[in-house]
Amino acid sequence: MSAKQNIMYRVEKFLPPECPKCRHVFQKESSDYTLLLGDIVEGKKVVRETVGYGIIVCSHCENFTARLPVEAWQVGDRKRATGLLNEGFVNLKKVISIGSHTQDFHEIHGSLGLAAHGVGPVTSRK
Repeated sequence: MSAKQNIMYRVEKFLPPECPKCRHVFQKESSDYTLLLGDIVEGKKVVRETVGYGIIVCSHCENFTARLPVEAWQVGDRKRATGLLNEGFVNLKKVISIGSHTQDFHEIHGSLGLAAHGVGPVTSRK
């Protein structure tokens, strides 16, 4: 028996919302910014381990910026996901979800200070 699959839409909110150097707004991954996934060490690609943040590179001025996740939604309705873009969310992505992730999913990240106290992301299903 195969697991249930759904087409869903994911949006996210993170800080800072714009490049601190050139003020270019981070709206869409790969056109406004890219994720720095790793480094080349002794000729080999090594994934950079970061806890609670990621490094992004501005596509406009190539500045490196620490990205702190704040909140994310994964919803089954594209119209609802598009509406979340008007509430400060960015980076609308079409995703395939499997199993228990085939229902609407809301994440509130605790990395803005709560992680220091051992509290991770808070999630809820709607």
